[in-house]
Amino acid sequence: MSQWLAEYALDVCADVGIPMQLETGLGTRFTSTNFSDKHVREFLDKAEKKGVKLVLLHAGWPNVREAARLAAARSNVWLDVGGATPYLSTAALREMVRDAFSIAPLNKIMASTGAHSMPEAFYCSAKRIRGVVAEVLQELVDDGDLTQQEAVGAGVNVLHNNALRCYAKIDLPHPLEVPTVEQAAVAEHAGSAPEPARAEPEWPEPQVEASGGALARAWVGWWMAVARGAERVARAFDGGAPATHQSVKTCDV
Repeated sequence: MSQWLAEYALDVCADVGIPMQLETGLGTRFTSTNFSDKHVREFLDKAEKKGVKLVLLHAGWPNVREAARLAAARSNVWLDVGGATPYLSTAALREMVRDAFSIAPLNKIMASTGAHSMPEAFYCSAKRIRGVVAEVLQELVDDGDLTQQEAVGAGVNVLHNNALRCYAKIDLPHPLEVPTVEQAAVAEHAGSAPEPARAEPEWPEPQVEASGGALARAWVGWWMAVARGAERVARAFDGGAPATHQSVKTCDV
């Protein structure tokens, strides 16, 4: 059934002329994708014959190098390193991006947030992936693999323009012009300047459970927005009742 559904979706993408996104590696079920599997190879061949772009979400983590090799070897395979951003440690995320950049063409790599549902997830993941992409590009410059100008262009493309090229038939914003190294340095300095003071927003009264007129429990949390996305224990405030476990993830910015 799953194979039939995948091939049916592939036909739809071919008819409409849009890319097909594939959950690989660190996805909703946290399964590892075996890119050497016979059925996977056959599906990749069918997509290539039909002219359908395949976007490997989560970069196939932990098999990032194999996913990156496919992006280099097949004209219709693209890589998206997003989705892993909220879950991996900074070191693991940096290693993933480094492996992707090591062989996959830099004009076929995208760095989405992998976020959904909550605005905190978009903000924190975007902030984090930008920092890691910048660090890895700086390493490539230090090693002599890229010039500074090439690194600036790669950063703009990975974080924005590549997605516009990949999803060309979808109504999206215009591509960004690649700034010079000097312009990028000025923009970075401006971004690090302190923000002007803003008025404190008026927060609504918190909604809490009441038990006999007294406070029963209160939870505060952020979803999928951390450095690691670690599970936290929600604290109970009703006279020492056991804490209730709840998936709460915090933002480190």
